[in-house]
Amino acid sequence: MRRFYALGENVNDNTVNSQKTVVVTGAANGIGAAVAKAFSSQGAFVWLTDRDEDQGHAVTQSLADDGGNAEFRQLDITSEEGWIGLRDAIDARDQRVDVLVNCAGRNDFGFISDTPWSKFSQVMDVNLGGAYTGIQTLLPLLSKRSAEEPAASVVNISSMAASGGVPFFSAYAASKAALTSLTQTAALEFARLQVPVRVNAIEPGTIDTDMFAETQELLSAFGKSKEEVVQLATDRHPVGRLGLVDDVVYAVLYLADEKASFTTGLSLPVCGGRGAGEW
Repeated sequence: MRRFYALGENVNDNTVNSQKTVVVTGAANGIGAAVAKAFSSQGAFVWLTDRDEDQGHAVTQSLADDGGNAEFRQLDITSEEGWIGLRDAIDARDQRVDVLVNCAGRNDFGFISDTPWSKFSQVMDVNLGGAYTGIQTLLPLLSKRSAEEPAASVVNISSMAASGGVPFFSAYAASKAALTSLTQTAALEFARLQVPVRVNAIEPGTIDTDMFAETQELLSAFGKSKEEVVQLATDRHPVGRLGLVDDVVYAVLYLADEKASFTTGLSLPVCGGRGAGEW
């Protein structure tokens, strides 16, 4: 029986996963790159996508250097035409998709009083529209499987921001709340229609990535040093630390695994206890 092994587990025979085809958006950096590496190390063929062509090719080459099988395609996830081109390329090579991980995202800082809808909607187009278009476009390849095979898996990287307001990041918070709602709706709709695709989301807390580093820079406008911003973020997590990229990767591997066949419509907090209640 094919399965994905836990990150870091010693895998002597990758053939159990050699038929898996995985698509990862935002794969040039951060969580997306780590997710692509994890699946590649377990024998899957990974399609990496990102707007950053140079870095995307670099990550793909690093997977090849480690013995993995992967291909990079530059993709603007807001482009329906771009998604169709990706679908056609995958169809020509693999004829199907087993896992889609929507990692690509955008985080904009701004006061509501100063942020026009035109800018707000750009964030929605990326964080919500990109995932929606990806699911819709790849659905024929995700659902192409026999009744005996496990369902395909879509994993959307949402955020704990979906569960509450985030001052000065209104567009980001709203887009992630909408992404979580889309996850639940798609899961229910596919189940009702007996489409063999599970859809789940992960809601990370503050993860130590380049995006968080950008947030530190943005919040310096309020006179906070980077060290103070890190401490404030750390204090919001009862476990007493920021999240690591691998914390999210482990959750992705679980939701993508066929052993999670009874799990759909879930929004999984990976947040160091931040969502458990008063702290």
